[in-house]
Amino acid sequence: MGSLQCDNGILYITGGFYQDSNVDLTTFAPVSQISSFCFSNASNLGEITILSSISSIGDSAFENCYNLSSLTFEQNSKLQTIGSNAFQNNSSLSYVAFPSSLTTIGQLGFYDCVQLSSIVFPAGLVMSTIEYSVFSIFTSDGEISPYSINLISTTITHIQEGAFRNRNVLANISLPNTLQSIGAQAFIRTHLGSVVFPSSLTTIGNAGFSQCRFLSTIVFSPGCLITDLDDYVFNNDEADDGVSLSYSIDLSQTSITRIGTAAFLARTKMEAVRLPNKLSTIQDSAFVGNTSMTTITLPDSVTFLGSNIFYTANLSSINVTSSFNNFALLNSTTMGQDTNAMSTIYTFGYNPNQALNGYSTYNIVTNPPSDPRFFEQICRSMPNPLFYPTFDLSGFVSNATPID
Repeated sequence: MGSLQCDNGILYITGGFYQDSNVDLTTFAPVSQISSFCFSNASNLGEITILSSISSIGDSAFENCYNLSSLTFEQNSKLQTIGSNAFQNNSSLSYVAFPSSLTTIGQLGFYDCVQLSSIVFPAGLVMSTIEYSVFSIFTSDGEISPYSINLISTTITHIQEGAFRNRNVLANISLPNTLQSIGAQAFIRTHLGSVVFPSSLTTIGNAGFSQCRFLSTIVFSPGCLITDLDDYVFNNDEADDGVSLSYSIDLSQTSITRIGTAAFLARTKMEAVRLPNKLSTIQDSAFVGNTSMTTITLPDSVTFLGSNIFYTANLSSINVTSSFNNFALLNSTTMGQDTNAMSTIYTFGYNPNQALNGYSTYNIVTNPPSDPRFFEQICRSMPNPLFYPTFDLSGFVSNATPID
């Protein structure tokens, strides 16, 4: 059985693991630090009160305390640092309210605390970064009710990689208006239904909100600074969204220039997306499997389209304006061989209900480019083109003849 000692305000253990079910730290006063591994593997420890005099809790200090169900910080706490892995694998801990003096929680600080469903960040919290995998879980939350986390009253600027990974019962996150970056996989496989990104946000990392099946409200605040939607950022790996109603996403008020690979893959209930007028790049498979999306408008700024962007989607029309000069991008490689979009014929006619020589005109673009060679390249690139129409320069259809 280990024995607790305190020298120069530093609490540590000698001779093994702590075995009692509780501990009164006042008996060791004054205590300013709890050393690394001090209470690690203290499997009988059920509760602990962190004295207001303590400024730091060392790495793995309470790791593997499986029965620790009560963690309390005294009022007027001076605590500044919680070390890496400090409370890892505390599978009975359900509630934690951090003191406003806290500046740092180390990586994996509360990793795999599967019952942790109430995490309170106070107003005036000094901490600016939620570190790598601090609250992540190895597989999934325990059998607990859906819960929310409110960061609105904090000044947090960075949420690092995997911070809330696999918290599959986390139903809501309120982000502060100081937030600048969200790391890769930060909220992957959570139960989020909505998220509002502040205008201060500049970065969402790879797969940041991947496999959030119930996510149906994605709002970018006006003036949002983000320019890149990284690969897999909102993708689903499941066969279907977890929501029953269709939804839309509006990116038009952002400065996004790039939509990454599979960014919105398998968002089967997403019926529309409004793209920003600064968008230049849509990467491979960006909207694959979006079976509710029937139309999309490409801004004039688009200069690059990856492959199979709408593969297995249900797209029936693509809209462009008279200023769009990159029709060569719209081909079977970029659209995806199995999409309805690839049976689309871009007629550049003026009557959307008109049929050309008995052929359906699936997509009507009413403002054709001045050079009809763009249109020829589209038609020739399609896997099974029905006809090749010819035009006078006013854009009216003059004739349409089957392709040999």
